[in-house]
Amino acid sequence: MKELPAIAYPPQLQAIAPPPEGDEDEESMMQVGRIAHRYLSDYAAKQNVDKTFWIYKNPIDKQYYIGNEPIDIEGNNLIVGDKEYEGTPGLWELIISKKPDENVYTRTDFDNYTKLLLETSALKHNNHPGETRPKSSRGWKWRSLLRDIWMNRREYDGQGTVVIPSDTVALTER
Repeated sequence: MKELPAIAYPPQLQAIAPPPEGDEDEESMMQVGRIAHRYLSDYAAKQNVDKTFWIYKNPIDKQYYIGNEPIDIEGNNLIVGDKEYEGTPGLWELIISKKPDENVYTRTDFDNYTKLLLETSALKHNNHPGETRPKSSRGWKWRSLLRDIWMNRREYDGQGTVVIPSDTVALTER
């Protein structure tokens, strides 16, 4: 009888690996929620995902980024610096999808996505904060959503609250 070849499964990304069992190193894996897992699975499979304005893994420090800022994922939420964004299906849809479904995201999701893109310089060429050129593309997402954000980005300048810690050690760490 002829032996069948072994099935090769694609490797899982660190962010969507199943929870560790036993003595495995728990710190090497992020625990993500159901919503984040669904969208990160699309990301891992590279199916209908935005490859210009998306989450990426820096090969040098092995950290996940949006724009020029490292991110953490806790449950479904995204943490960028000291700011946490509620990981709703709509926000994840906007971050991951090449052509986000308007029936999935809300105005609040869109506003959070806008803040996230502007705070991380994800719309700027090379994700560089000092850059004046946009990181544009010919894709639907740029033409239909992101170009308007870029053109109106000054409306968002200065919005938000800056919290300065009263503890000098915390201030120095920031």
